[in-house]
Amino acid sequence: MFGFTGSNHARCEAALRRQAAEIGQLREAVHRLEHENAVLRAERDEARAQRDALQADLDQLRAQHADLKRQMSELLQALSRSDERLRALLRREFGRSSERLIADESYIPEILAALREDEALAGTDSGTGSASAVVAVLPNTPAVASAATDTPAGRGRRRPASAGGRKPLPADIERRESTYTPPADHPALRHALSHDTIGSTTIERWHVGKLDLHIERITCPVVRLTLPAGITCQQTLTPPAVIERGQVSDALLVQSAVDKVADHLPAYRQEQRALRLGVHLPRAKLCRWHIALAQFLHGVALAVFDEIAQSDVIGIDDSVHRRVVADRRVCRQARIWAVSAPTGVFYLYTPTREGAWISELLADYHGGVMGDAYAGHNALLSRDDIIALFCWAHVRRKFHESADVLRRRIMLDLIAELYRIEAALTGASPQERVFARAAQARPVLERIQAQLDAWQVDPQVLPKSGIGRAVAYARKLWPGLVRYTTIGNAPIDNNATERGMRRVAMHRKNSLFSASDAGAEGYATLMTLTQSALLHDLDPIAYLNDIIEDIHFDRQPLAKLTPLAYARRAMAVKRLS
Repeated sequence: MFGFTGSNHARCEAALRRQAAEIGQLREAVHRLEHENAVLRAERDEARAQRDALQADLDQLRAQHADLKRQMSELLQALSRSDERLRALLRREFGRSSERLIADESYIPEILAALREDEALAGTDSGTGSASAVVAVLPNTPAVASAATDTPAGRGRRRPASAGGRKPLPADIERRESTYTPPADHPALRHALSHDTIGSTTIERWHVGKLDLHIERITCPVVRLTLPAGITCQQTLTPPAVIERGQVSDALLVQSAVDKVADHLPAYRQEQRALRLGVHLPRAKLCRWHIALAQFLHGVALAVFDEIAQSDVIGIDDSVHRRVVADRRVCRQARIWAVSAPTGVFYLYTPTREGAWISELLADYHGGVMGDAYAGHNALLSRDDIIALFCWAHVRRKFHESADVLRRRIMLDLIAELYRIEAALTGASPQERVFARAAQARPVLERIQAQLDAWQVDPQVLPKSGIGRAVAYARKLWPGLVRYTTIGNAPIDNNATERGMRRVAMHRKNSLFSASDAGAEGYATLMTLTQSALLHDLDPIAYLNDIIEDIHFDRQPLAKLTPLAYARRAMAVKRLS
């Protein structure tokens, strides 16, 4: 057995004490480290919470950014559409009348780019090279455009060498002779000491005299009439007149009415003109005269409509006609409808734009009807006995007003091919038109349809853009747009009817409104006769005076007094003579 000595025991106790002290220090270090670890964990958790909050804020900012980006894109698209509509409105309000000329403006950016490129290559000011670049950009540019660059600078348009002198004045116009006596202060005599007349020469000039507005005194016979059964009576034989016992001749009635509806001279301006001649003709009286004349000729206007109803294809259109609302000093939007055919144009006044009016007017008509996409026509065009046709001019206008230069040019060129085919068929028979359209127009229509279908699914063609609306419009009306190829008498567009509505628009700008339904209906009747007369190259004044006399004396039935029948009689007389 080994025993511990005192010194060993002391060393062991010292070692134990050192170990106990080291253990205590280690425990304190562990406690300190645990505390520091807890603090670090708390700081880590706080940092994680801040990171999560920042991430949430970042996600929110990203969402707001995406939303703002989407809103900006929508605003840019809306601004583009508004700018496109504004340019279309400006073109309509202030642009030139020919769409063909306006369409050339679409090539201005390409022209400027070609000029800049040409000048950059040449390194000098643009000259003949720039002009050739312009000619290269413009499609279908005549060859004479290149020759225009040879015109010396500073000189204007030169008169062609082959041009003759001025045209002589018409030989069938009345000549009135006069002799001119020059005054002493004549410009040619200003520096002469004296002059002697050694001869004379004759010149001719257009001249106009004072408007002849006078009162005609007519001496009429008073006769004794012997009637059957031995009855006798006394009768004054006066010239028949539209307004019996009135104070106006038929000739003045016709002149005033034609001035109003054909030459856009409203009643208040005619009143002002009469006042300059020293005559007071109140506008209210003039309007009553026009209404009386229209009522007298209403039967002839209905006969014009009967002729139109015999046509295989007719065109319909409508326009605003303002009607004063009594005691309110405001106007309501009434309508003037036009139904046209090669035989004439019939106008109808209605207080509203309801489609029931045109459906009632054409209730007995069977055939093709060409119009626009107005929903009020749907009831008429959906009938089984009506062939619905739609106007290519409307489609062309939609594409022409779009701001997409490239696509607009592609479609306008395709539509131009259709019109070139129609121009070549001028004077052809209906059978020849059907055959030629099937052979020539059908392939072009198939290309147009394929292009429309491609643009419909193209993500770059926005539905609310001008080109998108044009595509949707054409695809919606497509069956009615291609149907004209199967009908020889059908035109490609409704321009003939719309030309007949131009006078309505001019009247609206000058006369402003109608004061009564009777006045508006009378205007429609007078428009029917004057516009149909102009359609057959007749003088409306001479035509109306002639048929009024025939009506007075019952020389012709009303069906024989329409502009078409009148023109045929005049042509027959001319051939016999």
